Amino acid sequence: MTQIEKGSFVVTFLSEEEMLVGKVVRIEKTKGTPQCELDWYKETKTNSFRHEKEEKPWVEPLTSLMRVTMKEKSAGTWCLGEKDRSKLFKSWAESDFHVDTFVAALGEDSELRIGKVCKVVKKDGKKLYHLQEYAEDENEAWAPKSNEADVWVADASDLIVATLQPQGKGDQLQLETDMEDIASAFGKKNIKRKRTKSPRSPKTPKSPAKSPKVSNAASPKKPTSVKRSPKAAQDKKPVDDDEDEEAIPRSRMKSAPTKSSPAAADGKASNAEDDDTVPCTRKLRGRKLAAEDDDDAEKESEKKEISETSEENKMEVDDEAVVKPSSKAGKAKKEDKKAKPQGKSRKRAREESEDEDSEDDDDDDFEDSGADDDDDDEDAEEEASPPPKSKRLKQTVLAPVSSASKSKPRQARPRPAPRSKRTADDDGDDVPEKTGRLRFGDDLPVIIEPQAMFDDLVGKTPKLADLAKRLNGRPLRVATMCSGTESPILALQMTCRALKEKYGVTLRMEHVFSCEIEPFKQAYIERNFAPPILFRDIRELGNPKASTAYGSLVDVPGGCDLLVAGTSCVDYSNLNNEKKDLDAAGESGQTFRGMMSWVNKFKPPIVILENVCGAPWDRVREYFEQHGYHAEFMRVDTKMHYIPHTRTRVYLFATLAKDARLPEKWKDMVRSLERPSSSVLEAFLLPTDDPRVHNAHQRLAAPASERARPRTDWGRCESRHQRARLEEALGVKRPLTGWEEGGRCTLPDYAWNDWGRAQTDRVLDLMDIDYLRQAALGQDPAYKTLVWNLSQNVDRTTGSVRPGICPCLTPCMVPYVTNRGGPLVGLEALSLQGIPVDDLLLTRESEDQMADLAGNAMTTTVVGTCIVSSLVLCSEFLLQYKPPGYKPPPSGNAADAELAPLEEVERSTPLDLSCEDQLSAEPLVLTKAGATPVADLLSRAQRSARKCVCEARTGVADAVQVCRDCGHTTCTKCGGRPEHNYAALTDERESPRAFEAVLKAALPMQVRMRGLTEALLKPLQPPADQCESDLWQGWLEAVRGIDGAVFLFKRLNRAEVWTATYTSAAGTLELILNQQSPEWHLTAAPPTQPGPLRTQLLQPCARMRLDLRGKSLLDGRWQVYAPLHTTLKATIAGQGERVDSWEAKLGLQGDFAGTRRWSELRVTCDARAEELLDSGISGVYRLLDRCATAMGALHKKEAEGDALPMYLFLDPTRSGGSTEDYFVFSHNHRRLAFGEIRGEVARLENAWRPGGDKPQAVTCRITGRWCPVQDLGIAILPADEATVAVPKSPLRVPLTLDACASAVAVLKAEFPLATVDRVWPEGAWRQLNLTRSKATFEALAWVTQRLGIPEPLKTWVSGEIPAEHTGRCERCAPSPPSLLWVNAGKGKLEPREDSKQAGAYEQALKHRPQPFAVAIRRDGAKGQVHVALNVASLVHSALFAVPRELHGAGRVRFSWRVTDHAEHAQDLPVLQLTSNRCDPQSAQPPHFKKYPLRPEQQRSLWWMLQQEGSAEPFVQEEVMEAVLPQLGWRAEARVELPRLVRGGIVADQVGYGKTAITLGLIDAKRGKADPSPCRARGRIPTAATLILAPPHLMRQWPSEVAKFTGKHLKVVTIKTVADLNRLTVRDVQDADVVMLATTVLRSDLYFRRLAALSGAEDLPGKQGRYFDTVYKRVLDGLADRGEQIQAGGDGVRAAHAAVQEAAERKVEAVRSAMEMQDQLGNTAKRLAMGKKATYRTDEAYNAMRAEKAAQKAGKTGDDEAEDKKKANAKGKGKGK
Repeated sequence: MTQIEKGSFVVTFLSEEEMLVGKVVRIEKTKGTPQCELDWYKETKTNSFRHEKEEKPWVEPLTSLMRVTMKEKSAGTWCLGEKDRSKLFKSWAESDFHVDTFVAALGEDSELRIGKVCKVVKKDGKKLYHLQEYAEDENEAWAPKSNEADVWVADASDLIVATLQPQGKGDQLQLETDMEDIASAFGKKNIKRKRTKSPRSPKTPKSPAKSPKVSNAASPKKPTSVKRSPKAAQDKKPVDDDEDEEAIPRSRMKSAPTKSSPAAADGKASNAEDDDTVPCTRKLRGRKLAAEDDDDAEKESEKKEISETSEENKMEVDDEAVVKPSSKAGKAKKEDKKAKPQGKSRKRAREESEDEDSEDDDDDDFEDSGADDDDDDEDAEEEASPPPKSKRLKQTVLAPVSSASKSKPRQARPRPAPRSKRTADDDGDDVPEKTGRLRFGDDLPVIIEPQAMFDDLVGKTPKLADLAKRLNGRPLRVATMCSGTESPILALQMTCRALKEKYGVTLRMEHVFSCEIEPFKQAYIERNFAPPILFRDIRELGNPKASTAYGSLVDVPGGCDLLVAGTSCVDYSNLNNEKKDLDAAGESGQTFRGMMSWVNKFKPPIVILENVCGAPWDRVREYFEQHGYHAEFMRVDTKMHYIPHTRTRVYLFATLAKDARLPEKWKDMVRSLERPSSSVLEAFLLPTDDPRVHNAHQRLAAPASERARPRTDWGRCESRHQRARLEEALGVKRPLTGWEEGGRCTLPDYAWNDWGRAQTDRVLDLMDIDYLRQAALGQDPAYKTLVWNLSQNVDRTTGSVRPGICPCLTPCMVPYVTNRGGPLVGLEALSLQGIPVDDLLLTRESEDQMADLAGNAMTTTVVGTCIVSSLVLCSEFLLQYKPPGYKPPPSGNAADAELAPLEEVERSTPLDLSCEDQLSAEPLVLTKAGATPVADLLSRAQRSARKCVCEARTGVADAVQVCRDCGHTTCTKCGGRPEHNYAALTDERESPRAFEAVLKAALPMQVRMRGLTEALLKPLQPPADQCESDLWQGWLEAVRGIDGAVFLFKRLNRAEVWTATYTSAAGTLELILNQQSPEWHLTAAPPTQPGPLRTQLLQPCARMRLDLRGKSLLDGRWQVYAPLHTTLKATIAGQGERVDSWEAKLGLQGDFAGTRRWSELRVTCDARAEELLDSGISGVYRLLDRCATAMGALHKKEAEGDALPMYLFLDPTRSGGSTEDYFVFSHNHRRLAFGEIRGEVARLENAWRPGGDKPQAVTCRITGRWCPVQDLGIAILPADEATVAVPKSPLRVPLTLDACASAVAVLKAEFPLATVDRVWPEGAWRQLNLTRSKATFEALAWVTQRLGIPEPLKTWVSGEIPAEHTGRCERCAPSPPSLLWVNAGKGKLEPREDSKQAGAYEQALKHRPQPFAVAIRRDGAKGQVHVALNVASLVHSALFAVPRELHGAGRVRFSWRVTDHAEHAQDLPVLQLTSNRCDPQSAQPPHFKKYPLRPEQQRSLWWMLQQEGSAEPFVQEEVMEAVLPQLGWRAEARVELPRLVRGGIVADQVGYGKTAITLGLIDAKRGKADPSPCRARGRIPTAATLILAPPHLMRQWPSEVAKFTGKHLKVVTIKTVADLNRLTVRDVQDADVVMLATTVLRSDLYFRRLAALSGAEDLPGKQGRYFDTVYKRVLDGLADRGEQIQAGGDGVRAAHAAVQEAAERKVEAVRSAMEMQDQLGNTAKRLAMGKKATYRTDEAYNAMRAEKAAQKAGKTGDDEAEDKKKANAKGKGKGK
């Protein structure tokens, strides 16, 4: 054992990756464990160590330290002798017990023995410990035995560390280690204690407060009391001491790895099968987190964690240490606990996300805000403060050296933080581990789908099924308020499905109402959930009636079993400079009181409330308790509930049940249901080429000006960025963005370059700095799944917690995904909240709105756990309690009624099918269409494959280039970085859609695997030393399960290669059309449990290489990939030139500056050993540092002939640290999508990296061997009985107002089912909800891919709508409610819908017919699919878009068709103006004598005369579309209305003579009659031509008229309203030309005259919706006046009377307003100024304020009068 002495360098570990290095200053021995005072050596960016001066000493117990060798690198800089951290950690974890360590052991009959290590000896290679035995007396005091015989010898495996504390004088000690923990460590339930009679009498009093605790562990409080879930993995996250235990619930507490902990050594948790605890490690040394052992302390800790405190209190927590007394003194411990300052860590002070003012790239406050500077200072302080903050107040410390102070405890300096562990950011993220592995759930089965998460959750709560049974069909009535995305409803829907699937019981759920004030969220809720009532404002719910989102006024319902609410959090923000309390008039307080008013009125038995951690939760709980509820709250983190997303929120549970213990039980149950995420972040993201990602990409890449994102001055941030580069030795280059000041950004070719160009300079430079930071840590972030928060400043934490986990998403952050090269899109942010995005219908939501939805959403798994726990605990109370407003379900069949899962229910009314008699049956071909040469298919696949990331799934780039060295392709627009060695690609490209159709026709839709028998596989078994028997048996069983399995076609995927995928329950079959080596890959379904078997089965178990000369895609040779876990030795030597390393090329400074590597590597391997490999790896590999792989480490083998190229390159893990990355030999070096497995020939050991002057012996790892086999193949399943019925001619669809009541049958298919899937309902038809059936359609893909659009439907089918059926269809296009305009003050009018009309409109919208209908069912062994289209509904909707006044203008025709649907918008042709060069010349106008027209002008005049005289109508079109993306169909219906519109646009150039041509047209047409359009109501016909001109041209036009025509044309000029007033109708009718200045039409006087003539009210002064509404009434009134004037006589008098009556009404209105103002006085002025709130006055708030004011005053009437006199006197004095 290496002795630790003064001057020794030592290490200790906080986790496997968190290491602290120190130098021993002094060692002090006490009666207990020796303590060491250390100097901290801080780790630098170059992995060296420098002394960091500390204000206070760093103190550690000797037992937690290990001596290491340090080498001096330069003056003051040291480096570790052992570079491998994992080896150091293993040595530390397995190191010896130190001399003077107290240990515990078991004697005979499980009797406890305590000893002290006095000597360590080696015997037979084994270490034995000589122990001085201690005895326990009747006073529970331990003292050493005096006899030398009382020394016993023990092995380390029989010992654990014990903690003893001095007790009084002498050698007496008190055992502090909890007996339960000792028993757990030894696997015992009980341990006996043998006590001897104490010779000392009386008993020595305990003085815990005066003696420092002597402990082998760092925590003085029960260091071995560690409870951990058996399912929880070993998370290394340290916990703040000022952080409540709720942050890591008691049932999930983990310790830092101890020296003896096997779990610490291999990073895995114990697999003990215990429902509450895991046996403690044999040595209970190290820093274990103490669990609280009394409820009061836990509650107090929880209050402290969530509450906010002043900075003064924070400093007390940071700098003051507390030494606690013995755990036996329970009362003293409670008082000490309560006396601790209620501080909140800085990390938590910046945690809340919804109200966080995230430092956006366009935020002007982030640079010059004082608050921000404070935050930066806090970040700097935290980097120097310890990650294990639980040691701050609990660490045992040394007294000064002088003997006078040895008995006094001394304040401890917290441990320093390792350099590589950056402080958590605002979201409360964990300190990142270097490995980046999701260690808290890496031993749990992989769960990705939200429904699977709820299946697992419901499987752990069987009592929920009992409640569902006992409800006996009664629905669970649920209300939601301010829940945004309706996560509670989604959670309950998935819970209901899980109950049905797992237990066969039905839990009915009735959504009573929802409440949301944001309009776009209202639309989202209505579209996806359609609640019976959607209220607008939560503050109105305490009233008898409240307004809905549609404006109707309805009764507020009660009788709910459960309320889930998430009231506003804006006033609780930690960055809000104007915070408001719960009782204030802020938005948060008002919404909370609105919710409480409903709760108090209707008394729901269960309430779940969610909000940010900074909310005043103690006050919230008091509110509920005042209303008769028992309530408790707790903090919950999303990543502990299935999803890799660090998001901490607080949930409150309140119940009316009488059992006051239920809230505490609820907290315990929520903790027990925690299940850490076992999936990485990327599993929740959409594929990069997904059309939804592509569309979001286009929206996010719009110019910053279009997205209203102002740019920030780069100079304001530059100094911070320069400082970061200088201090961290990052250099000055910008390797990621290629951005130069004043220039453009050029991201790598895989990234979103157009998005990058829209970012600010600060964001671009921050991306480069983050990239360089990761490079300095030895990893390439372009190949890691990291999320960078680009809205933060450079000196704050911007990287994600660790690879594979997402930081807290907020509405305004910019989350950049490093291996995508672009941001998270809105749908992905929703997915990371556990929302099943494939089942959502999102239409017009912008990316910002979806980010808002996600940033303010509840996580479904979290709120679902809270709901399930509450239902289970309150089940008895729910069955008995009847809340106010409860209505019992109707009698009869209530118990038999079932609520079908939401995806099976259509929102519209059921549709009857029509036109079925027009369908004819024909065979449906599900096998391949015919023989297709493989070589031809491969050539077409290569030409149509994706060549650049910008092509997505269906695009084709114009100019493509290919790298001569590595074969990488890109378009010329995106290419350039990396450089590559490009040449133009000259091959002719092919349309992806065309090839997709060809490939689908060549593929069978159903196949069966045959030949994978045990007889085939058994001979492939490797020797026992090369494959474990368990692995072989597991692999054999999984592969044998594929034999005979039916694989159904699922999809085609276009990427760099085309892939066809078939699926089965037993595995996956893929056809990969790689031109060089096309193959079928067969993969068995892997288990969800991580382990060697899952790793092996993720790789293909068999492959078939296609015969390139074959005639079928099923021809080729099969090979089986048998497991073979062995290694071979290779020698790698550098040769050629020395070139700059990747780090040096990036410009990194420090240790990386000037580093170099070899331009070639020679790999040598034994030829016999290479026989195990798929291809030989020996040879010379040339470095292609200009090509794209991780860290620029691509090497290509110099090959001869047509052999497949072999590459050697770094293939990083997507979610692991740099130590987990390795080099591979492979034929394929392309960037893989998530889920793809690279075909490795061999893998090098992780530690190997190119470099070194001498040849290196490297171990190559092999995981399997390809073995040729016979009698293995793919069989095509026959489907002779499959038929499809389609129309053979255009469908005859009658169009009446009632035609939309039935849909038109367009396709019916029937086919045999080889396997029966649960998606097929037996017997009854199941109509699919087309927005929530993605999984169903994926299961039907093998059929639907062959259900093409019937040919007769592809052409336009036309018809005419009878005149009597051209009115509005209220079923398809219900009439909207009329608007009422309300004075909102300050001259602003706001529209309000008529409440009665709005109610009817709301219900009509919810029951509109759906355009498409799809129904399925199973009839015995056959499946049936029906597709229908509601043509009439589409036509009615299009007809509604035509202005109503045009319906009677002529015949209305309609047409419809069904065409292919494209996810991406097609480019429209460029608009080109037609030329009239070939038109004939017109004759000269009759009066153009002096200035005749030129020939080209005569051609234009001829065209104008043709346009004026043409009788051909202009057809006005309105088109309505509907999409069925699951089948790739798009239906289009258009309505055509002919209108006689004369005229056109003359677009000749300036100076061409357009004025002369126009006057020539007027002269030529004078006195000639033309076909007249239909006369419009109220219009008086005239032959005059109206010319509008600006005022400065009002003299030019009359002079031009006189110049060309002399005095033959009569011109009327109107320059002002006065000129207009002098005109008569006859003057206008007699004129040839009317010249009108445009300023007249914008004059207020003109609008007043217009309104007066119409008899309507005056038009408002400002444009807007109200102006348009009044203007329409004015035009209607003018039409009435026009009709009256043309009637003559009585009509003229009637028009005059109407005008007079309107004038009198206006006078009366003014008089009434003046009278009202006199009566109201100052109130009228306040109303006019808009000082009255838009919503109802908050009476509760006003009453509260009045009461507080009265209490605060506390004065008598005389005192108040005296004060009033003084105030008046003071005011008069000021006036003088």
